[in-house]
Amino acid sequence: MSELQAAVGLAQINKLNFILKKNAENKNLYKKLINKKDFFDYRKITDASELADTLIFIFKNAKIARKFLNGLKNKKINTKNIPDALDWHFCKKWLHMKKEIKLKKNSWSKSENLLYRSVALAISTIESKASIKKKTNIINKILDTIS
Repeated sequence: MSELQAAVGLAQINKLNFILKKNAENKNLYKKLINKKDFFDYRKITDASELADTLIFIFKNAKIARKFLNGLKNKKINTKNIPDALDWHFCKKWLHMKKEIKLKKNSWSKSENLLYRSVALAISTIESKASIKKKTNIINKILDTIS
């Protein structure tokens, strides 16, 4: 770590409680405004001190997740890592590791099934309530086209 990175880290640590509180507020607002459907659940997080920087939808199947993802992309709503970055965040895809570790066939099938049914929506500390309301209206319209 460079001195500059350390200085930025020290400055940010003073904001940590504010960031955690604001992320939790924004995530809760998203969940309150999104119309719950029977074809998805939210990822359950049991850690009260979670970062709350994502809202993860877990759909009944990968086909529904792709429809939702395509709807988000068409409306220019970004996701966070799932599913967009699975090739480099999911160890099944780490080809350099496969040379070192011998795995059983289908070693990652449960994880793969869960990940490809999931879509993570980024939660931002600085997003306004008006922006969240606008975005959730769009999300609800996308979800309505799936049901």
